[in-house]
Amino acid sequence: MKKIGRILLKIVLGILALLLVVFIVLKIVFNDDVPQGEKGAAADELGYAILESINNKDFTQVKEIHWTFRGVNKYVWKVQQNAVDVYWEDYKVAYATQYPQISFAWKGDQKLSGKELEDAIAYASKNFNNDSFWVVAPYKIFDIGTERELIEEDGKRKLLVRYKSG
Repeated sequence: MKKIGRILLKIVLGILALLLVVFIVLKIVFNDDVPQGEKGAAADELGYAILESINNKDFTQVKEIHWTFRGVNKYVWKVQQNAVDVYWEDYKVAYATQYPQISFAWKGDQKLSGKELEDAIAYASKNFNNDSFWVVAPYKIFDIGTERELIEEDGKRKLLVRYKSG
């Protein structure tokens, strides 16, 4: 019995060691440094050209955006009202993006309060902030807390956007 235990332990340790080696090799092979560019007018000019090419002016007039993220969270974002309805499982949060403290939440037909309300609002806030970024990221290149750098690589001008906050 002890012999089988030692053999199993050696197998498990061998698999863990192999996984560690594979992880280290992959990290070394695929770990590229973030390129360094030049901040300033040229980077901003490219940023404005990108916004123009994706019809940013029309985007700023959008009334609502609807989407589902990962098949779990459903959103109805009332952009001009700074409000979003966030749905998951049997929860609904009427989330005020600028003033979360005035948000409301329900589980089924029951309006939430206290800790349950706080938890639902926190979930809606965290997920909306992440999930909406992936929906509208190109439109956020001039948001507060962003830095733009112009990179010239492979004969092409590229824009690196760093998000310092948000």
